[in-house]
Amino acid sequence: MRECDVSDDRRRRNLYGMLLAQGQHNDIARFVNGGLLRQDWPLIKTTLDARLARWCERRFGLGKRGVAASDLQASGTRAGPG
Repeated sequence: MRECDVSDDRRRRNLYGMLLAQGQHNDIARFVNGGLLRQDWPLIKTTLDARLARWCERRFGLGKRGVAASDLQASGTRAGPG
């Protein structure tokens, strides 16, 4: 999938959840909007494995200080705990 209508809340949350769970760093940096991720995080995190949700909160600063687009591009590591 190369495009997703991020104006559709449900599709965007599904895409973001999939990218966080299975995407590579460059996928997340390319497709995830930090502001929309922050807005959607309370719903997205309920669909993720608890360990992955905690990792995302630490990695992207979700739940505490927010997330900026630069946070999503800060590391070259694979998305996911481990």
